[in-house]
Amino acid sequence: MEKVDSREVPAESEGVGRLVADMRDRVFERARESIDADDGTCVLQVPRFDGAILGRFLMPRLRKPFFNIRLDRTGSFVWARIDGRKTVGQISEQWAAAFPGELLPGARVTLFVRALAVQGHVREVDPECAACVPADSGR
Repeated sequence: MEKVDSREVPAESEGVGRLVADMRDRVFERARESIDADDGTCVLQVPRFDGAILGRFLMPRLRKPFFNIRLDRTGSFVWARIDGRKTVGQISEQWAAAFPGELLPGARVTLFVRALAVQGHVREVDPECAACVPADSGR
């Protein structure tokens, strides 16, 4: 039997590689509020109801109108850098430098940002407009 080294770096699949290449130059901004936790992580606040009717009439009557999503340290690191100016590629490079030894940083960051976008926690912005935003604009 051939012995397999479990520490081998997994190969990026062709589909993931295309996704990483496609999203590398995209810029996202936050669409949700977040709270910084005491342990250095973030907690996303997500409204229980999104929409014109339920959001407008039902949300003010709820005791707890939001539910929380707690991000781990790597997710919190990425969330803190989603500011409407940095590209997914730049965030991936910063993540790889901050967490050396982690496997496939480009793929992990890209898939995480894509999941945030699909769930409505972040939204894509035009990179041309993102370059025009001053650094001290509060975004």
